[in-house]
Amino acid sequence: MKILCITPVKHLDGAYEKLESYGDVIYKPNITKQELKILLDEFNPGYLFTNPNKQNFILDKEVLEGSYLKVINTCSTGLNHIDLDYCKENGIVVWSLKEDYELINDLPSTSELAFGLMMSLLRNIPKSFHSVRDGNWDYEPYVGHQIKGKTIGVIGYGRLGKIMCRLFDGWGVDTFVYDPYTDVDVEKDFEVDLDELLEKSDVVFLHTHVTDETRGMVDDEFLSKMKQGSYLVNTARGELVDEDSIIKSIEQGHLKGYGTDVIRDEFGNREKSKLVEFSINPNNNVVITPHIGGMTIEGQTKAYTWAIGKFKSKLWRKKPPNVFWLQDLQRYTISPTPGYVLKKWGFKGWEWPGPYYSDDGEDGILEYLFNHINDKNKFAVDIGSAHGYGGSNIRYLADKYDWKTTEFDGSNKWSNIHPRVKNLRITPKNICSELLKCETPYQIDLLSLDIDSMDWYVLKSVLEGGFELSVIILEYNPIFNFDDDVVRTYSAEYRKDGKSGYGASLSAFEKLLNKHNYRLVTNCADPDNEIYSNNAIFLNNKFIREPDRIQTIEELHPKIWKEPWKENKISNLADLKEYLIEKNIMRELKEEDYEVN
Repeated sequence: MKILCITPVKHLDGAYEKLESYGDVIYKPNITKQELKILLDEFNPGYLFTNPNKQNFILDKEVLEGSYLKVINTCSTGLNHIDLDYCKENGIVVWSLKEDYELINDLPSTSELAFGLMMSLLRNIPKSFHSVRDGNWDYEPYVGHQIKGKTIGVIGYGRLGKIMCRLFDGWGVDTFVYDPYTDVDVEKDFEVDLDELLEKSDVVFLHTHVTDETRGMVDDEFLSKMKQGSYLVNTARGELVDEDSIIKSIEQGHLKGYGTDVIRDEFGNREKSKLVEFSINPNNNVVITPHIGGMTIEGQTKAYTWAIGKFKSKLWRKKPPNVFWLQDLQRYTISPTPGYVLKKWGFKGWEWPGPYYSDDGEDGILEYLFNHINDKNKFAVDIGSAHGYGGSNIRYLADKYDWKTTEFDGSNKWSNIHPRVKNLRITPKNICSELLKCETPYQIDLLSLDIDSMDWYVLKSVLEGGFELSVIILEYNPIFNFDDDVVRTYSAEYRKDGKSGYGASLSAFEKLLNKHNYRLVTNCADPDNEIYSNNAIFLNNKFIREPDRIQTIEELHPKIWKEPWKENKISNLADLKEYLIEKNIMRELKEEDYEVN
């Protein structure tokens, strides 16, 4: 997994090391917009880790177009530094802290800064410091105001607004609150309308998100309604304020001072900001900080550690598996082929259950596999879903566990087999666009592929299109010699002679998938090639640890299991399981197999 980090994290104890544990990290905390575009093109990261406080540009089409990004992980509640519409249209998932209430309700840093900005304005701290620095020692020009007895107005009663109100407990003030969308705790705070709040408050705090309704809300009319000689503090977003109106109101003597941690041009040309230029004269009583609201060691450590942890909680299973789990899985799966046995039991084609699940109440192979790599919120893609092993596997799992799916089949014969299936011929050229049209996430838990002649080419397009797959089930052509690297499109001369036919050999699939960091872990095949259905499972390398025992492709060759089956008469699943255990081909899975070392 490639992660591009464009925000500083190395000053936080353990944060960078934790980020590195989830993938290959390129660390560019002071990156420019142009440099980011180049890195997205050359490094091809799937994941971007950011924070708006350092970023001086918007992540929009100009930056993101043509990238392979799957996820933008922003350590912030605000999202005005990201073009959310573009991301949604192009399948880029955005993770933020906006709804992580367990975390953010315990982060008072921004409200504390707002309190500090108020103190700076009320007590003329910056102006008096400038005077001392210039060699003066005269308090008279800087006599300020105390907090006790003042009326405080808080616009926005969300997380930060509530914390802001509580910071004034015990200071002897009246706290007015305006928020038309949130219930106010009237036992602690006074709920008033906006006009009354502006008219009576000595200090007004902005703690609201930017929406179409709030963008530019602080304008000439808003400021004219504020109490004569009052102060305004903004630690929310610069887009809430018309800065020309702020300057005008201060010059006219109506607004006494403005303290802000954000500016309107924060993601643009800050050097030409009129407000910054106006603040250079300390007598104008404008205090600006460079978006440091949440930037405390304590707050950042909590927030960044939490945000980095999303790479694990959203993409990885919660516990590492037993180091022998893959070997056990392979021994469980490689046992002689369901196709070979089920044919003898009288099943026909589409009636066969898929080879990788159990419908007798026990966990099947896929269920055992997903026990180790992802235990919730799964998404499966089935291409050629109406028939064959893949279709029955995904349909069973999706229905049983309520998975979300994208399913395609291009055969008219099978088009009405299930309402979820979209009747469409999938090709290497249309597969990625069709997946995105169906709102398929870039992180796919299970891909099943069974469209014969184009399997190899379609899989190549999916991998190169930036999709990350956890598990892949595919059907390979058994008529090709095992070691041949063969990929063929449709042939009218199809014969089981090893010289004609279509599809790809297992070796060809393995070479393609090894290149993209996948390993062959199981091979379920008909040893006699009597049935044209041979399936293999490939697993993303991120789920394979160094101690895991991976059998080689030669060990997974179906022919090594041929003879034992021909010599034994097995007529049911119970006998089959008993025989495999007796011959040490399969080991019965026990509770300890799921435990962590």
